Amino acid sequence: MKKILIFAEPYPLRNAFTDYYLAATVMISMVSSLGAGDAEWKIYSNSEVCSRIPIDDYEGNHVIFPTEDEEEFFRAGLREWNDTEVDRRSALIRGEGEVAGKCVQILERIHSEFDFDVILLWSENGAVTRFVRERDVVALYMELGPTRAPFPKSMYIDIRGTNGSVSFLDFNIASYPADLVIPAETWLAASATAQAKDTPSIVELKCGFPNLPAACKTPYVVVALQLFDDLNTIFHSKFRTPKEFLEYILPKLQQHGYHIIVKGHPGASARPNNLMYEVEAIEFARNFSDKVHILPRTTSPQEFIPLLSNAVAVCSINSSVSFEALLLGTPGLVFGDAVYDIGLSLKTASEAFLATGKWNFSQFQTDRLVTVMFRHFLLPEPVEQAANRVQRIIKGVFPDMSGEEYSNMLLCDREVSLVSLEEEIARIELSRNVHTLLSTSKRVSGECFGYIDEISKSGEAQVYNLRGWVAAQHNVGPILKIVAVSVNGEILSWAQLASRDDVAKAFPRNFTTGFEFRFGSTGSRSTDEIVLLFFTPHQVYSANMKAGRLSKEKLVVKLRRKAEKLLGEIFW
Repeated sequence: MKKILIFAEPYPLRNAFTDYYLAATVMISMVSSLGAGDAEWKIYSNSEVCSRIPIDDYEGNHVIFPTEDEEEFFRAGLREWNDTEVDRRSALIRGEGEVAGKCVQILERIHSEFDFDVILLWSENGAVTRFVRERDVVALYMELGPTRAPFPKSMYIDIRGTNGSVSFLDFNIASYPADLVIPAETWLAASATAQAKDTPSIVELKCGFPNLPAACKTPYVVVALQLFDDLNTIFHSKFRTPKEFLEYILPKLQQHGYHIIVKGHPGASARPNNLMYEVEAIEFARNFSDKVHILPRTTSPQEFIPLLSNAVAVCSINSSVSFEALLLGTPGLVFGDAVYDIGLSLKTASEAFLATGKWNFSQFQTDRLVTVMFRHFLLPEPVEQAANRVQRIIKGVFPDMSGEEYSNMLLCDREVSLVSLEEEIARIELSRNVHTLLSTSKRVSGECFGYIDEISKSGEAQVYNLRGWVAAQHNVGPILKIVAVSVNGEILSWAQLASRDDVAKAFPRNFTTGFEFRFGSTGSRSTDEIVLLFFTPHQVYSANMKAGRLSKEKLVVKLRRKAEKLLGEIFW
């Protein structure tokens, strides 16, 4: 039987004693789902947190209050949350300084009275890491996952730490079985039904046109700022402040001709030191170029999701915003170590984008990364929905377990807690927006034309793979998004967009883009019954899906020599 100590950070961080109270309730909910014969658990924190625990809800004595000496130490630590306290917290995370030493003593006292073999904690505490190294005790670190409402909310548990320290960062993403990979947008399915009846879901919002700042022109890149005191910034990046990040990224984005939308963090105004550093960054951005536009930090998800969905890319140090962008089909770039950057391949691809101005989605496999994260690593919130997985994790860990062994244990667990997009869409009332677009869209003409290079099926699941390109006249504007729908208005998939140099050379005066689709079988439905919708700034174009006959190699020659003739032949 496992003996578990929940260590809810007792030291008053961010000028508050109860900052970890909600985290404590989540951890209690996790361990209380274990059977009485499987685990015995207790929780330790400061008196403010311990006194709020609903003891009557649990049998036995589960709460360990601090001693007078310990409580006095915590009380003395209640100070204004400034740069000095941020540094003190950083020392605690590293296991250094007076606070870490005191926490080790506390753990030794508790262990002498309650012989626990697992410590469960939220975020990181270097004193815990020091303590478990010298004993046959396992530390399990918890944190929120890289998705926030209205995206599917999530959390995770890891044996090495949180954020850029998690075990999966060493996993070879290319080794993940192809037959288990699901299109990234599949994982938005649960959030589609979670919205209020009259509130558009993410599935609908990503089809909408963005409300751009007045002076902003497409193509544009979104840059999301992070908090100065965020552990992701301090421990998992080379940037100390938001301004340092902008100084690094803005000149490179400007060099490639992009307009840039900078958005502040919604939590910055809650703490003065964060607000001070963010204002400094915003002022730098405002004065950098007339192509840089500032978005209010209070922008709602309903406004922000269309902006993310229609951007060329979304850049952050390692924010959840970049992972959410990947779910929307937009390149979500990171320039620090992110919890979702398995194998650090995303960071490599992001630096390549800064160097070239182009995103190569063939080299970075979004579907594979998102599938591994949601199927094996992320737990749904509330955590009770994944009680069986939590039990298997707690029962399966052991002292000196390596990150590789932990990752392999998670990879063996293939329980999927979110249903597939195809199953979910079948239960959702079809969007009136899609029906409207189908009825009011303009059929493809000389203003908007293109070619489908390949339509194929793969695997036992009958997954469609579609590759092609599209070009639009300058009076039409660039293609912002491409969506595959059925003739009945069922949303099938969103395309990943990428540059096509061969087409750009053939049509230098047009907006051009390549696209790739991957979506589940349409059953008995013919591909002739699939409609592609092409979103431009002012018009939606549509066309039925049929494969072209020219090969890619012949295409370039044909386009150069017979462009006018091809206008009547290519596409549909």
